[in-house]
Amino acid sequence: MNRPSRGRLFAAGGGLVVVCAAAVAVVMHSGHHSGDADRTPPPLGAHPADVQRLQVVASGNPSRPTGYAKRSDGGTVGLGVQNDGRKPAAGRAILMIRDGGGTSGPAKVEVVRVGQTVTAYGVEVKVLKIWQMPDPAHNAIDIQVDPAAG
Repeated sequence: MNRPSRGRLFAAGGGLVVVCAAAVAVVMHSGHHSGDADRTPPPLGAHPADVQRLQVVASGNPSRPTGYAKRSDGGTVGLGVQNDGRKPAAGRAILMIRDGGGTSGPAKVEVVRVGQTVTAYGVEVKVLKIWQMPDPAHNAIDIQVDPAAG
């Protein structure tokens, strides 16, 4: 009877580790995406102060901001993400930038994609991540807001 060489034993052990790691990854992935319609995006985590998450505007009210930012002149802009009631196209969101902190100022509304920057009312808003969840009421976008140059 031939004894397995050390190289073969080492290769078999390495293969077993790879198979186990893949199994753990599959279990974690399937548990994380269980199809639960009430899922929300994971917490934003620690980021610079100019990064924020905007939740979709509830009840079809597109005028209510869910975030705010300061311009270089000290003024405020309202920020929001709208849900137009239809199934959103993958990778797009409806961004609202409203002049002033209330709901009565003029607004710039634009369909945006990840990586796009929109400049309006003295701020630059860069779209970092778009969250399209099974329940559209939980849709959100992560953005970075900076005062506009000049």
